[in-house]
Amino acid sequence: MRVADIVLAAARRAAVDGIVTLRAIQADPEVQVYVNTPSRVADLMQSLADQGLVQMTCRHPECRWRVGPEEET
Repeated sequence: MRVADIVLAAARRAAVDGIVTLRAIQADPEVQVYVNTPSRVADLMQSLADQGLVQMTCRHPECRWRVGPEEET
């Protein structure tokens, strides 16, 4: 599993009404194993945004993203 997939799964678990904060993603124990800086989490979320999987809704005072539920395959 890619680190970006782990971060996306954590973002989906932590989302409240479809919105997740950088702090909430960082607090996830699985994310803490693989990613140790807020800037790396933000970089991974930007990569997911580039893929259309999340959408940044706010940059200041804390980054926030809109995430959708996991799609069924």
